[in-house]
Amino acid sequence: MSVVSATFKSEEMVMAVEIKEKHYPVFEQTGLRRKLRPGVITGMNDPEDTVYLLEKGRLAVCAHLSDEHLIPLDMIRKGTVFSRFSFMDLCSCGVLFRAENDCELIVCRKDRLYQEAEEFRKVLIQLLKYESEIRSVLENCLNKASWTSSMKLADFLLRYQNKEEKLVLTHEELAVLLNMNRVTVTNILKKWKKDGLILYDYGTITVSDSITLQKIKEGDM
Repeated sequence: MSVVSATFKSEEMVMAVEIKEKHYPVFEQTGLRRKLRPGVITGMNDPEDTVYLLEKGRLAVCAHLSDEHLIPLDMIRKGTVFSRFSFMDLCSCGVLFRAENDCELIVCRKDRLYQEAEEFRKVLIQLLKYESEIRSVLENCLNKASWTSSMKLADFLLRYQNKEEKLVLTHEELAVLLNMNRVTVTNILKKWKKDGLILYDYGTITVSDSITLQKIKEGDM
């Protein structure tokens, strides 16, 4: 467990589940409303057991490289309950949440929420079912701890390809996200470009051969 915490920062995971509006009252009765203007960052100073409900707007989940450098990894939409429990297999640094438009959050403490949620059994079940999934995520991280640098990089590119046609990241940013050496990242990408697996210019990468990258990820090459 200590290896997982040190390498993947398991305390920074984010688990998310969508709920219906009829279940909002359990959060509204328990938590505080937080309004965010576009571009405002949240989550930095909240306790680790904080649970959020996004009632309005869209939040970007961002890798926190520095106070002035955030990289968006995913999007949270209205009706989503989430906490700092995911993305540890996608980046090795912490995550923060950035308002993409006018947002309203209900901010709760997990223990109080679970007490109130007894009368909203369906919500409680939805939240608790992720305990087994957290164990699966940890097992996945243990497996990834033995991956080679090429396997880690191939996995990241394949994941991002499903969301964006072009990956807008420099080699240095990739190295920080994956907890890898920048020179190693550059050497791997140069070889893959030469072999026709990817295309890249400064700050952008496009996957050309996802089949071969999948084989590299699985350790078959």
